[in-house]
Formats: sequence, structure tokens, C-alpha cells
Amino acid sequence: MSCASTEARAGPPAAVRAAIEAVEAKQVDAVLKGDSTAAGGGYTDDAIVMVPNEKMAIGHDAIVKAFAALLKEGKFTSFTPHIQDLIVAGDYAIETATYDMTIQPKTGKPVHDVGKYRLDDKPRVLAPGMVLTVEPGLYFSSRVDDGAARFRGIGVRIEDDVLVTEAGHEVLTAEIPKDLKVQDEWGNRPQEIFCDALVDKAEPIELKAVEGFDTCLKAATDYSWYNEWSRLCEKELNQMKPSEYPLSSEVKPEAGYVSTTMSPSMVVPELSESTSVGAPAQASQSGDK
Repeated sequence: MSCASTEARAGPPAAVRAAIEAVEAKQVDAVLKGDSTAAGGGYTDDAIVMVPNEKMAIGHDAIVKAFAALLKEGKFTSFTPHIQDLIVAGDYAIETATYDMTIQPKTGKPVHDVGKYRLDDKPRVLAPGMVLTVEPGLYFSSRVDDGAARFRGIGVRIEDDVLVTEAGHEVLTAEIPKDLKVQDEWGNRPQEIFCDALVDKAEPIELKAVEGFDTCLKAATDYSWYNEWSRLCEKELNQMKPSEYPLSSEVKPEAGYVSTTMSPSMVVPELSESTSVGAPAQASQSGDK
């Protein structure tokens, strides 16, 4: 579903579709130019965007910030939305769409992503190595009068990352029980207890990762040898401990770069008549010619 700006007021389906396409065209142009303000300009103050690996962005300002963070990760070389279906009901227009896009990260190869698993309008066959996110969710509009009032304006989503393997699949996310209560009848808080236990298990692993990345970064600094791997170490450290490892704004030379050095030259205070600039003076000769 796409949340378009107030430019796309509900009306005849053809007019609404044209208005949505106009808003999306502006967004595509902004994304390709790296303009986060314009990219998020088509969202309303009550819009919600699910940001990859981040908390959901609620409202226009938060969505603009989310686009700014996303565009810093790399350059979009292509971004094409495709409207699949459009439902107009009263003041609402619900768009079902797909997209394809290509991002060139700061390091590594370009990443191509498609919004639906279809090729040439046929279901795409999954292959080993692909990773999918299964995200069942329920969302309740604050403007809908039907249903219980306590559900209005909220959303619930469960995520699991699944790796396609040669033998079938593997669930990559932690197996968090879906039926844990916030608080049980004895006053315990099972969800918090479970999450605290996960943190206890994860901390030693994170500390070992930080130690390895820190060794990599220090070696690159000591030898002034910077490449895509040293930049990756710096980025990973910043994600895990941003206060201790802020991203450097310093421009570092690529690996193998040799700086130009200048050797000091003796100052000639005075030139004799027999000495010209750029030519050595002839040596004096003794004896008759």
C-alpha cells in the first residue's frame, strides 16, 4: 500500500491513478538524485513506513529522516514502481504495487531488488542462497469506525528471516516464542526475561566481533592501508558501538597510494656571469690551447 500526499485526493479511479503516478514520478526523481526531503515529500503526517532493519517511521518528518539514512547507504541507480491494483472508496485510495530497484553500495557489488517474486508475470522459483522476510501483520486505521476502539491506529507485525537452502530452508531469526505474556499471574514479565537472556548470550559474541573489527581498523591505521575491508570494519563498529566508533569524515587514500615528496634544494645566493640558469658552469682548464 502506498501513502500518497494530499495531491492524490480520492475521485474517479483514472484520476486517482494519474495523481498517484504523478506523486510517484516525483519520488523516483528524488530518490535517483539522493534528495531525501523530496523523496519523503509525498507522505502525509499520519503515514507509516517500515524501514529495513530500523523502527517504523511514523509521520512525514520521521519518513524524511528514514529516507536520508537509506540514501546514505548507497546510490540508487534505478527505482521503478509498478501499480498492480487500485481501489477507491470514499476519501481513501488503496494502491497495491510492486517495484524494482538497484542500489550501488559504497563498497561491494550493486544490489538489485524486486518487490514481488514474479518474472514475466510468472511466479519466481526460489533458489538456494535467497533470503526472505516473512512478515505477517495487522494494521488498524485510526479513521475507521468499525471494530473495537482500542485497536484503532495501531499495527502489529511479526518478522522472521528465512534462508533458502539446498535441503529446504533455515530460519535465521531467533526462535522467540510468540505466546509469551507481557506479565503473568505471578507478576513476572516473561517477555523481558526472555529478551534479557538473549542479551546475555549475544554480548560475548558481539564483544568478540568488536575485538576483531577493532584489530582490523587499527592495522589499517598503523600501516595507512585503507580499502573496502577497512571501511567495512569501520562501518560495522559504528553500527554496534556508535558512540565509541563514530564514522570518520577524513578522506583516506586508497591502498597502494604513494604520496609525492619534495627534496630541499640549496639556495644559490648569486649567479656569476659565466653561470646561466638551467646549464652547469664549464670547468676551468689550465695550460695552452
